[in-house]
Amino acid sequence: MRSQTISLFVSLFALSGCMTDQERIIADPAPASRIAEGRKATNACVSNMPDTSRTEAALVSAGFAKTTEESTGAGSLNFANSYASSDGTVVATIGSQGQNEKLCLVRIAGMTPEQSLSLAQPWAQAYGAQTNAERGQGLARNAVQAWGSMENDRIVFIAALKNWRADDVPGGAVRMIHIQR
Repeated sequence: MRSQTISLFVSLFALSGCMTDQERIIADPAPASRIAEGRKATNACVSNMPDTSRTEAALVSAGFAKTTEESTGAGSLNFANSYASSDGTVVATIGSQGQNEKLCLVRIAGMTPEQSLSLAQPWAQAYGAQTNAERGQGLARNAVQAWGSMENDRIVFIAALKNWRADDVPGGAVRMIHIQR
């Protein structure tokens, strides 16, 4: 049952980034200032996950403002809160399914796949994660790269995404799923 729950949670987030819309893949890099703002969000996640309350507080301290709050029923996310930079071009979403499964997703308007890869690498390094290729797995079509790390107390999945289809502004994203065992 536990593995089914983990699979369901991972599937929810994997599906959100599986489809590649070639028209939404950015060729010209986002400004360095926007990537720096995104790095603030990814730093808040890597420094504080799986504690979502601390992660959200770190986002606010870094200048992000809460834009949406959702609580959902059983079988899906328990909650997902989004925080945006002052100009709205960087959005971080913190979510949870149950007590053990947490999400950090950072979307950046105009971010290229290469910038997405660069933004996700500190997460992979922090968790000592291996690439999907090193773990004998393939990539979703929308992934630039994906990593995984399994320890006795946790599992972490990280992905650098070419684009994000959930909103109207094209750009890349990075996603981390943190599962406490």
